Amino acid sequence: MGVVGILPQIAQYFNVDITQAGLFVSLFALTIAICGIFMPLVFSKFDRKKSFILVLGVFTIFSTIGAFVTDFNIALICRIIPAIFHPIYCGLALTVAAEIVEPEHLLQQTSDINFQCCGSVSLHFWH
Repeated sequence: MGVVGILPQIAQYFNVDITQAGLFVSLFALTIAICGIFMPLVFSKFDRKKSFILVLGVFTIFSTIGAFVTDFNIALICRIIPAIFHPIYCGLALTVAAEIVEPEHLLQQTSDINFQCCGSVSLHFWH
C-alpha cells in the first residue's frame, strides 16, 4: 500500500482532500482483492515467462506515466491498472521461487518474496 505515509503530500500535490487521496490506497487494495480471485487463474494458462514480462512491463509503463501526471484521475488510473496485475506477479514469483530454491531455504525465500511483492508495488510511483 506504500502511499499511506505520504497521503497528505498526494492530497496537496493534486489539490484534493485527504479523503480523495485515500482512494490511492483503498482502490488499490480493493482492486487486488477482486482481481486476486481470478487473474492468477486466467494467466495460469499462459507461459510464465511471457506473463511475468507482461506484468513487469505494465508496472513499468504505468509507474513511469504516474510519475509525471498532474491530473488526479489519471494518477489514480496509473495506480489501479498495476493493481490488476499484482496477484499475477505475486503468484508467479512465489511459484518460481518454490520451484528453484533448495527445500531447506524455501521458508526464508517465500518470506522474502512476500515482502518484495508488497514492497515493489507500493513503491509504484511518486513525483
